[in-house]
Amino acid sequence: MSRLLALDISFSTGWACSDGGSGVMNFPNDAKATVDPRYYLFHHWVRDLVNDIEPDVIYIEKPNARYYYAACALFGMRGILYSVAAINNCRIEEVSPSSIKIYATGKGNAKKIDMVNALAVKYPDLVIINDDHADAIHMMDLGADLELTKERLAALKGEV
Repeated sequence: MSRLLALDISFSTGWACSDGGSGVMNFPNDAKATVDPRYYLFHHWVRDLVNDIEPDVIYIEKPNARYYYAACALFGMRGILYSVAAINNCRIEEVSPSSIKIYATGKGNAKKIDMVNALAVKYPDLVIINDDHADAIHMMDLGADLELTKERLAALKGEV
């Protein structure tokens, strides 16, 4: 089975990996800085995370570019992630927000609280930090199922 990492990228990035580790990393804004330090902090954090976990595949949520400032920030962070992934020979798979919601709750328009509640039902002993954490874990579970399906199909085709 492939080693997986799932990231719900934002300035409060939820993460989960296939070995069971998960959490949230916050990148606060420094209003006094002349250059936004969050990109620098994100770069070093995600580089170290990828080096530690050594994933084969990184699952991320497809971007929603509805809000300009948020979209600009998100695309900057995604560019950093793609660079780190390329250097470490990691494949990136993008999944739509609605696919994650359907996987977790059965509804493509589920609210944040629905996602948290679905995770609490699935993993009753897990301390859920916030909705970003919940999204990352749901994305990890979805990614694990997708990777297993790919491996099974390859085996059926005799490609393994």
